[in-house]
Amino acid sequence: QLIRDNELANVILVGHSYAGMVITGVADNMPEKLSHLIYVDAAVPESGQSLFDILNATGHDAQKDYGIEPLKPFTDPLTFNAETIKKIPKAYILCTESEFGQVSKPMFDKFKKAPKNENWATYNINSSHHVMVEYPKELVEILLQIIKR
Repeated sequence: QLIRDNELANVILVGHSYAGMVITGVADNMPEKLSHLIYVDAAVPESGQSLFDILNATGHDAQKDYGIEPLKPFTDPLTFNAETIKKIPKAYILCTESEFGQVSKPMFDKFKKAPKNENWATYNINSSHHVMVEYPKELVEILLQIIKR
């Protein structure tokens, strides 16, 4: 609503962890307002997936292995137009020492090999999942690289 109410344009959405789900949903609702989607060690859904689906697809139990409660935001699937999302420039930043590496590394590998028309760029940083706290300057440098490409 903030983006719409203020008539913003060329917005860059950065989502860390679960917020990858959030920025994907926002992008589906207002792609014309966005210039980039940046996923930082984040969950990136396919249409129809929930966070639980993403975690369970890696062979892990969201509740048992990660302590995530089965609340609606985590269990309800996110449905969106994949073609809409494909058109937006996107980047995935992998935190190589992340506690969620079993989830984030396969996503990173997938996006690194994605066809050019899917608009993905990939970056990595030697950090745990808490990169904003551990390496804020380095993260900002990567973010600036992404928006200048």
